[in-house]
Amino acid sequence: MSTITRPEDIIVEFLRARLTDPRGRHTAETDSFTATSGQTDFVLTPATSSDQVRAITSVVVDSVTKLKWQDYTIDLLAKTVTLKTGATEDDAVVIKYLSSAVGEEWIYPGWPISTLAKTKFPRISVLVLEKPGDRNGPYTASVTHRVLFQIDCWVKDGYSKTVSGKYYAKQDLAEYLGYQVEKAFINNVNDLFDMLYDYEGITFGNLPYEEDTQKYHHGQRIVLYGTNVGH
Repeated sequence: MSTITRPEDIIVEFLRARLTDPRGRHTAETDSFTATSGQTDFVLTPATSSDQVRAITSVVVDSVTKLKWQDYTIDLLAKTVTLKTGATEDDAVVIKYLSSAVGEEWIYPGWPISTLAKTKFPRISVLVLEKPGDRNGPYTASVTHRVLFQIDCWVKDGYSKTVSGKYYAKQDLAEYLGYQVEKAFINNVNDLFDMLYDYEGITFGNLPYEEDTQKYHHGQRIVLYGTNVGH
Protein backbone atom coordinates (compact mmCIF):
# COMPACT_ATOMS: atom_id res chain seq x y z
CA MET A 1 0.00 0.00 0.00
CA SER A 2 1.19 3.52 -0.85
CA THR A 3 -1.02 5.55 1.46
CA ILE A 4 -0.54 9.27 0.92
CA THR A 5 1.73 10.72 3.62
CA ARG A 6 4.16 13.12 1.90
CA PRO A 7 3.02 16.72 2.46
CA GLU A 8 3.27 17.67 -1.23
CA ASP A 9 1.08 14.69 -2.17
CA ILE A 10 -1.51 15.68 0.45
CA ILE A 11 -1.70 19.21 -0.99
CA VAL A 12 -1.86 17.93 -4.58
CA GLU A 13 -4.82 15.67 -3.73
CA PHE A 14 -6.51 18.52 -1.86
CA LEU A 15 -6.18 20.94 -4.78
CA ARG A 16 -7.36 18.37 -7.31
CA ALA A 17 -10.48 17.79 -5.20
CA ARG A 18 -11.20 21.50 -4.68
CA LEU A 19 -10.24 23.18 -7.98
CA THR A 20 -11.95 22.95 -11.35
CA ASP A 21 -9.64 22.14 -14.24
CA PRO A 22 -10.23 24.74 -17.00
CA ARG A 23 -9.68 22.02 -19.61
CA GLY A 24 -11.93 19.47 -17.92
CA ARG A 25 -9.29 16.74 -17.74
CA HIS A 26 -10.92 15.11 -14.71
CA THR A 27 -14.01 12.88 -14.81
CA ALA A 28 -16.32 12.79 -11.77
CA GLU A 29 -17.19 9.20 -10.85
CA THR A 30 -19.10 7.38 -8.09
CA ASP A 31 -18.63 3.83 -6.81
CA SER A 32 -21.15 2.18 -4.45
CA PHE A 33 -20.44 -0.80 -2.20
CA THR A 34 -22.31 -3.00 0.26
CA ALA A 35 -19.83 -3.53 3.08
CA THR A 36 -18.93 -6.83 4.68
CA SER A 37 -18.53 -7.00 8.46
CA GLY A 38 -15.52 -4.91 9.51
CA GLN A 39 -14.54 -4.06 5.92
CA THR A 40 -11.97 -1.28 5.72
CA ASP A 41 -10.58 -1.33 2.16
CA PHE A 42 -12.66 -0.22 -0.82
CA VAL A 43 -11.08 -0.49 -4.27
CA LEU A 44 -12.34 1.99 -6.85
CA THR A 45 -13.08 0.96 -10.43
CA PRO A 46 -13.15 3.89 -12.87
CA ALA A 47 -15.41 3.46 -15.88
CA THR A 48 -12.27 3.31 -18.02
CA SER A 49 -10.22 0.68 -16.24
CA SER A 50 -6.87 2.17 -17.28
CA ASP A 51 -7.74 5.59 -15.84
CA GLN A 52 -6.02 6.72 -12.66
CA VAL A 53 -7.78 7.96 -9.52
CA ARG A 54 -6.71 11.56 -8.94
CA ALA A 55 -8.63 12.68 -5.82
CA ILE A 56 -11.41 11.66 -3.44
CA THR A 57 -14.27 14.14 -3.17
CA SER A 58 -16.49 12.37 -0.62
CA VAL A 59 -16.92 9.13 1.33
CA VAL A 60 -20.34 8.33 2.83
CA VAL A 61 -20.89 5.28 5.06
CA ASP A 62 -24.42 4.41 6.16
CA SER A 63 -25.53 7.96 5.23
CA VAL A 64 -22.76 9.55 7.32
CA THR A 65 -20.13 11.65 5.52
CA LYS A 66 -16.66 10.67 6.66
CA LEU A 67 -13.79 13.10 7.18
CA LYS A 68 -10.76 12.73 4.95
CA TRP A 69 -7.60 11.82 6.91
CA GLN A 70 -9.47 11.64 10.21
CA ASP A 71 -11.80 8.79 9.19
CA TYR A 72 -10.04 7.32 6.18
CA THR A 73 -6.79 7.27 4.24
CA ILE A 74 -6.14 7.22 0.49
CA ASP A 75 -3.90 5.21 -1.82
CA LEU A 76 -4.30 6.76 -5.26
CA LEU A 77 -1.94 4.30 -6.97
CA ALA A 78 -3.91 1.31 -5.68
CA LYS A 79 -7.22 3.17 -6.20
CA THR A 80 -8.09 2.33 -2.59
CA VAL A 81 -9.87 4.14 0.24
CA THR A 82 -9.22 2.65 3.70
CA LEU A 83 -11.58 3.34 6.61
CA LYS A 84 -9.88 3.66 9.98
CA THR A 85 -12.88 1.96 11.61
CA GLY A 86 -14.35 -0.98 9.75
CA ALA A 87 -17.86 -0.71 8.33
CA THR A 88 -20.81 -2.68 9.68
CA GLU A 89 -22.11 -5.54 7.55
CA ASP A 90 -24.47 -4.34 4.79
CA ASP A 91 -23.56 -0.67 5.28
CA ALA A 92 -23.98 1.32 2.08
CA VAL A 93 -20.63 2.91 1.20
CA VAL A 94 -20.65 5.57 -1.53
CA ILE A 95 -17.35 7.05 -2.71
CA LYS A 96 -17.13 9.97 -5.13
CA TYR A 97 -13.85 10.68 -6.84
CA LEU A 98 -12.06 12.18 -9.84
CA SER A 99 -10.27 10.16 -12.48
CA SER A 100 -8.35 10.84 -15.67
CA ALA A 101 -6.27 9.03 -18.25
CA VAL A 102 -2.56 8.53 -17.81
CA GLY A 103 -0.85 11.79 -18.78
CA GLU A 104 -4.00 13.86 -18.31
CA GLU A 105 -3.16 15.49 -14.97
CA TRP A 106 -2.79 19.17 -14.26
CA ILE A 107 -1.87 19.40 -10.55
CA TYR A 108 1.21 17.47 -9.47
CA PRO A 109 4.24 17.49 -7.13
CA GLY A 110 7.44 18.87 -8.63
CA TRP A 111 8.35 21.25 -11.44
CA PRO A 112 6.53 21.16 -14.80
CA ILE A 113 8.23 19.67 -17.82
CA SER A 114 9.04 22.66 -20.02
CA THR A 115 8.79 20.69 -23.26
CA LEU A 116 5.17 19.64 -22.70
CA ALA A 117 2.79 20.70 -25.47
CA LYS A 118 0.63 23.77 -25.03
CA THR A 119 -2.43 21.52 -24.75
CA LYS A 120 -1.05 20.16 -21.44
CA PHE A 121 -1.38 23.61 -19.83
CA PRO A 122 -2.59 25.21 -17.54
CA ARG A 123 -0.69 23.30 -14.86
CA ILE A 124 -0.15 23.73 -11.11
CA SER A 125 2.98 22.49 -9.35
CA VAL A 126 3.50 21.90 -5.61
CA LEU A 127 6.93 21.82 -3.94
CA VAL A 128 8.08 21.51 -0.34
CA LEU A 129 10.85 24.08 0.19
CA GLU A 130 11.61 23.34 3.83
CA LYS A 131 10.24 21.33 6.76
CA PRO A 132 11.84 22.33 10.06
CA GLY A 133 10.48 20.62 13.17
CA ASP A 134 10.41 21.10 16.95
CA ARG A 135 10.41 18.12 19.31
CA ASN A 136 7.38 18.27 21.64
CA GLY A 137 9.17 16.65 24.57
CA PRO A 138 12.11 14.35 25.32
CA TYR A 139 13.36 11.37 23.33
CA THR A 140 10.49 9.82 21.34
CA ALA A 141 8.01 12.69 21.66
CA SER A 142 6.27 13.82 18.48
CA VAL A 143 7.69 16.55 16.24
CA THR A 144 5.65 19.53 15.09
CA HIS A 145 6.73 20.50 11.59
CA ARG A 146 6.40 23.88 9.91
CA VAL A 147 6.14 23.07 6.20
CA LEU A 148 6.86 25.76 3.62
CA PHE A 149 5.25 25.05 0.25
CA GLN A 150 5.69 26.74 -3.11
CA ILE A 151 2.66 26.51 -5.39
CA ASP A 152 3.02 27.72 -8.98
CA CYS A 153 0.40 28.19 -11.71
CA TRP A 154 1.66 27.90 -15.29
CA VAL A 155 -0.08 28.94 -18.52
CA LYS A 156 1.06 28.88 -22.14
CA ASP A 157 -0.20 31.21 -24.87
CA GLY A 158 -3.01 30.11 -27.16
CA TYR A 159 -5.52 29.04 -24.51
CA SER A 160 -8.24 31.08 -22.82
CA LYS A 161 -11.13 30.46 -20.48
CA THR A 162 -14.27 32.48 -19.77
CA VAL A 163 -15.44 32.24 -16.15
CA SER A 164 -18.65 33.98 -15.03
CA GLY A 165 -18.55 36.14 -18.14
CA LYS A 166 -14.92 37.23 -17.69
CA TYR A 167 -12.24 36.30 -20.24
CA TYR A 168 -8.92 34.94 -18.92
CA ALA A 169 -5.76 34.21 -20.90
CA LYS A 170 -1.98 34.41 -20.53
CA GLN A 171 -0.91 36.08 -17.26
CA ASP A 172 -4.51 36.86 -16.27
CA LEU A 173 -5.34 33.16 -16.35
CA ALA A 174 -2.25 32.25 -14.30
CA GLU A 175 -3.22 34.87 -11.72
CA TYR A 176 -6.86 33.69 -11.69
CA LEU A 177 -5.70 30.15 -10.91
CA GLY A 178 -3.45 31.50 -8.17
CA TYR A 179 -6.45 33.15 -6.53
CA GLN A 180 -8.41 29.90 -6.80
CA VAL A 181 -5.61 28.07 -5.00
CA GLU A 182 -5.57 30.67 -2.24
CA LYS A 183 -9.36 30.54 -1.94
CA ALA A 184 -9.28 26.75 -1.57
CA PHE A 185 -6.98 27.03 1.45
CA ILE A 186 -8.90 29.92 3.02
CA ASN A 187 -12.28 28.21 2.72
CA ASN A 188 -11.40 24.53 3.05
CA VAL A 189 -8.22 24.14 5.10
CA ASN A 190 -10.14 21.84 7.47
CA ASP A 191 -10.06 19.24 4.67
CA LEU A 192 -6.40 18.73 5.56
CA PHE A 193 -6.78 18.12 9.30
CA ASP A 194 -5.28 16.26 11.07
CA MET A 195 -2.46 15.78 8.57
CA LEU A 196 -1.87 19.54 8.15
CA TYR A 197 -3.39 22.65 9.72
CA ASP A 198 -3.03 26.40 10.47
CA TYR A 199 -2.69 27.80 6.96
CA GLU A 200 -0.55 30.93 6.53
CA GLY A 201 -0.06 32.83 3.28
CA ILE A 202 3.54 34.04 2.93
CA THR A 203 4.00 35.40 -0.61
CA PHE A 204 1.60 35.81 -3.54
CA GLY A 205 2.00 37.38 -6.96
CA ASN A 206 2.76 37.26 -10.66
CA LEU A 207 6.24 36.19 -11.71
CA PRO A 208 8.21 37.03 -14.87
CA TYR A 209 7.22 35.53 -18.20
CA GLU A 210 9.59 32.70 -19.17
CA GLU A 211 10.64 33.51 -22.72
CA ASP A 212 12.54 30.28 -23.39
CA THR A 213 9.60 28.01 -22.49
CA GLN A 214 6.83 30.55 -23.27
CA LYS A 215 5.17 30.16 -19.89
CA TYR A 216 3.19 32.71 -17.89
CA HIS A 217 3.72 32.22 -14.19
CA HIS A 218 1.99 32.98 -10.89
CA GLY A 219 3.50 31.84 -7.59
CA GLN A 220 2.69 31.73 -3.91
CA ARG A 221 4.31 30.38 -0.80
CA ILE A 222 2.27 29.07 2.09
CA VAL A 223 2.94 27.49 5.47
CA LEU A 224 1.07 24.61 7.07
CA TYR A 225 1.82 22.80 10.32
CA GLY A 226 1.59 19.14 11.21
CA THR A 227 2.77 16.44 13.58
CA ASN A 228 5.38 13.99 12.28
CA VAL A 229 4.64 15.19 8.75
CA GLY A 230 5.48 12.63 6.07
CA HIS A 231 5.57 9.63 8.45
